[in-house]
Amino acid sequence: MNTYYGMGSILVPPRREYTVPARRGSALVADGDPRIVRYLGRLLARQNYVVWTAETAAKALECARERTPELVILDAGLGLDVCRRLRTWSAAPVMMLAAETGWRARTEALESGADDCLSKPFSAGELQARLRALTRRTARPAGAMSTVRVGALLVDLTRRRVSYRGRPVPLTCTEFEILGCLAARPGWVVSITDIVRQVWGGPHHSLAASLRVHIAHLRRKLRGPGLIEAVAGVGYRLAAPDGSSQ
Repeated sequence: MNTYYGMGSILVPPRREYTVPARRGSALVADGDPRIVRYLGRLLARQNYVVWTAETAAKALECARERTPELVILDAGLGLDVCRRLRTWSAAPVMMLAAETGWRARTEALESGADDCLSKPFSAGELQARLRALTRRTARPAGAMSTVRVGALLVDLTRRRVSYRGRPVPLTCTEFEILGCLAARPGWVVSITDIVRQVWGGPHHSLAASLRVHIAHLRRKLRGPGLIEAVAGVGYRLAAPDGSSQ
């Protein structure tokens, strides 16, 4: 397992202590191809990330437990079970890299707990854009609601916590962002375009299928019948606190 420290455009060798200016966060890169591992390690280090790398599933899980990275880039070839196991204790955003293209590979990645899926080969520009969208945290404007309660569901938008019938509901980064979009306007329909723009920052026509998968995950985790309603051809709506809708 290697560690890269980002300092501008300089790749600093591991196993030495350095003062890292303006560190943006920490990331784990796990891929069975050492060339991709080195490439992504350098790419993220240049953006001032502290990067840990792993080339096996076992090392990836070991590093995730010991280092608790704030971002994970995971190769689907290491096994989707790695992401499933990671999700049992970590809510860090996960970008899955898949060698196969098409909706089936993306759906399997999302079903395993990934927040987004990028097909190989990919451009550095697209990866960076996806990661920016994946890791951003929506700032709450002054005076905005901090908590939303709909029946037995409680969404704390400030502390990013969700509970249902008093029990915590573990959500991935993307799942919370989607729920946050709906909870900010309970009872109102939020368009697919608006949700995708806020969560992923991309065109809705290419991410609508991903949104449907995440909505299905949310419904299963919340277990509240009718909490999230699909409005055909328009978007989604979280039930209003008083049970009404707009």
